[in-house]
Amino acid sequence: MAGTVCVFAPACGPGVALEHNGDLGSCDHFVEPDHFLGNILTTPLVDFVSSEKLRTVSMRPLADE
Repeated sequence: MAGTVCVFAPACGPGVALEHNGDLGSCDHFVEPDHFLGNILTTPLVDFVSSEKLRTVSMRPLADE
């Protein structure tokens, strides 16, 4: 049975990482420019969590990085 917490799961899942300045990363494993989604101070959070970029990263196996 796969884990439900991302560190125990085979892929990140739909979780995001929110930085203190409003920057949103696609996962706490991927808090880097290539996986930066944007900033919640300028774009509504719902736009990010429904984005194709987040879906793509969230399904990537952690072993790929």
